[in-house]
Amino acid sequence: MTTYDPLSREGLILDHRFRLGAFLGSGAIHGVFSAWDLLENQAVCVKIPRLFLRENEGFSLRYRRDVLNVIMHSHPGWVTPNLLGEHDGHPFQVLPLVEGQTVPQWFDSVGRDDRLLLEVMKRSLYILSQMHRITGSTHGGIKPENLLITSKGEPLFLDLVGTGRLEDHFTEKAQTGRPVYHSPEQLVGERAGPASDLYSFGLVIYQALAGRHPFAAGLDQTDAQDRPERLLTSMLEQLQGSPMSASSFREDVPRWADRFLSRCLLPRPDERFQTAEEAHDWLRHHSGGLEASNSEHRPLPPAGREQEMAFLLECLEDIVKDPPQGSVIRLHGSVGVGKTRCTQWLADQARRRGVHLIDVHRSPESGLNLQSVANALMSQRTAEVTDARPVVEYLIEAALDEPQLLLLDDIQSCDETLVWLLDELNSVVSDLRILVVISEDESPFRTEAAKTFVETLDHVLILTPLDRRAIANLIEERCWSPPSAALASWVHKVTSGNALAAKLLLDYLQAHGHLKDDVELDWASSPAVDRPDLETLLDWKLGTLSATTRLLLESGAVLGDPFNLSTLHAITYHHPEEVDAAMSEAVKLELLEVGSRHGPTSFAWSHPLYRKTLTRQLPPRRRQRIHRLAAAFYSRGEPEPNKLAYHFFRSEDDQEFFHWGNLAVAKARRLGRRGEANSWFLQLIQRVPTQTWLGPDLARARQDIARDQSETLDFSVWTLWFAALSGRTFQGDVEELDISNPLYSTQALLSARLAWTTWRKFTVLTLTEIDEQSRRDPKEATLFQRAITLLRAEWFLRCQDGEPFPGETD
Repeated sequence: MTTYDPLSREGLILDHRFRLGAFLGSGAIHGVFSAWDLLENQAVCVKIPRLFLRENEGFSLRYRRDVLNVIMHSHPGWVTPNLLGEHDGHPFQVLPLVEGQTVPQWFDSVGRDDRLLLEVMKRSLYILSQMHRITGSTHGGIKPENLLITSKGEPLFLDLVGTGRLEDHFTEKAQTGRPVYHSPEQLVGERAGPASDLYSFGLVIYQALAGRHPFAAGLDQTDAQDRPERLLTSMLEQLQGSPMSASSFREDVPRWADRFLSRCLLPRPDERFQTAEEAHDWLRHHSGGLEASNSEHRPLPPAGREQEMAFLLECLEDIVKDPPQGSVIRLHGSVGVGKTRCTQWLADQARRRGVHLIDVHRSPESGLNLQSVANALMSQRTAEVTDARPVVEYLIEAALDEPQLLLLDDIQSCDETLVWLLDELNSVVSDLRILVVISEDESPFRTEAAKTFVETLDHVLILTPLDRRAIANLIEERCWSPPSAALASWVHKVTSGNALAAKLLLDYLQAHGHLKDDVELDWASSPAVDRPDLETLLDWKLGTLSATTRLLLESGAVLGDPFNLSTLHAITYHHPEEVDAAMSEAVKLELLEVGSRHGPTSFAWSHPLYRKTLTRQLPPRRRQRIHRLAAAFYSRGEPEPNKLAYHFFRSEDDQEFFHWGNLAVAKARRLGRRGEANSWFLQLIQRVPTQTWLGPDLARARQDIARDQSETLDFSVWTLWFAALSGRTFQGDVEELDISNPLYSTQALLSARLAWTTWRKFTVLTLTEIDEQSRRDPKEATLFQRAITLLRAEWFLRCQDGEPFPGETD
């Protein structure tokens, strides 16, 4: 409270009854005072809304309504106001004066006894369930100060009156340096539900166990001017994902607590416990074995990968020690064996050791290239990678100062620009603080250079199918409880140890109620010997979906973004022709949707793995047709060069690809995206028809681009030559075509889409110019003769009436 508030003066008698005493504290909505009830002759607590809120008539009306609603629902588990008072027209509430400790304070005072904490959590969840049922609303503001533990060890919820705007809470937090305990849905302005209270409750328990807020540790120690920005950063982190496990910060955190908190603190409310009763039951059934969490019980390495992870950890430690020892490691395995989970676990280990993480993802259209690494660096605001400071230079400088972990997924899809970067790093990596981990499956390599580089690496980890113990670990992670040996063995046998297949199988078993609470198989409808195999299970799970659509669904499971089944069921087909037609329509109408953590997003070719999965079993001509339809879809409105260039490239329409690829290079260069421009330039060079090429040296240009030396090239010249290959040079007023360079005009004529009479006219003019220039420059006679030969061949392809080539007779 400020000194200008007339109701904050000590000794003031409110409503002729309550004499204000000492100021106890304040929050976003109230100032809190001790007071003496002159009528009842006892000490009480008085909460007075802040002055600027009391002057808001709408707030005062809502405040009176909310206080009266809480007074109607009393319970020993939460503090109910004794009455709603008014002084000079301003509302205030009077409550019993209670004493207690916050959960973090109490947990430290009892020697961090997790058995006592478990009982408090169960009791708190029971009270919370009663609150939701009796009041018909949520608390909406659970934080350490609003959940006290009494001297008898009983939890007590305070401040059930949730009136106030969210921005008022954030303003107060930014000024005082206190973290936010609201759920992600509350932070974006959505209505709070029971799952929101469970998220806030999880944050309070996390702080007690870990000794810090999971997203805003040290905010109260931040300089005042930096607090708003630091608070905003912590809120953005909270919106984007789950925190590290509490056991990462304190060794004595029990394993059950890690699992419970990981479920409470999921960013999406539909993924958390849905009710306090559900959370209470989970604790009752899954908190057995209260042994302390040591290094063996903290988040385990991915199932069945202990030896591989031990090697990766050793390499990670090598870049932290002094002197450092960097390395490049290849992670190889087929789809579904768990490469992504391994790299995610390694990234978590790197964060704990203070290693800077560079997680590189390929873009949908241009794939994986040098620009992908630049994007990862710039997205973290750690680098300004420009033409004057290439990526490799930045990486080497950064790795000399602090440890770096560079993760590159799906390396078989990279182009030569990224291969060059990896080659450069590999030549000096032994003296740098950098660990490079590249993962690839068994699909073909995009370039021979990438294949050669990967096959010559010294460190190779090959991931094979999971064993029975690893499958048991996976089931436990999916089901929150250790499975029976019989279930683990059966899942291992049916899925042949494939992690993706096991995940799909477990999803099916859980969805159809075939798993008991203690994770036993409950298949009452058929004896064990008649249990169906995985193929049959998938048929049941996916109904009558086509094989192509099933592959699409499985690829979604690999990425962790399951498809919207209702949408997929709407386009169910049996024959390849129907699948082809349906997928084409889906691309045009954006029917296919993916449910991701950011909400539904259109399929629309947004991820290369989906595209590869979709077209893997289709004949080439059908694949081309789908890409042509996609190009038609993306050409509407203001077309994006990258998207159109990709689809014309995939549909093998070279003339359109030269046009849109040329524009993609120009746009990338204009935006300073050096790696992306190099990648498109390489693709254009690879599509140049060498048998009819009359332009600059292709081999030298390709070498310069692959080595990130684009400054040696004259892009204005290359732009003209690519335009000649596009067949669009003659659009507009063809009379203004410059034929002073007969080699260039010959190249344009070979690709031009012109009527015979127009094409014939410009061919005659070009031949005349070739004749004149060959006499002026005899050294180029061979090149000019080649141009004549190419024009002559094209002439007879286009000529319909047998007209002889200029200078020749029948």
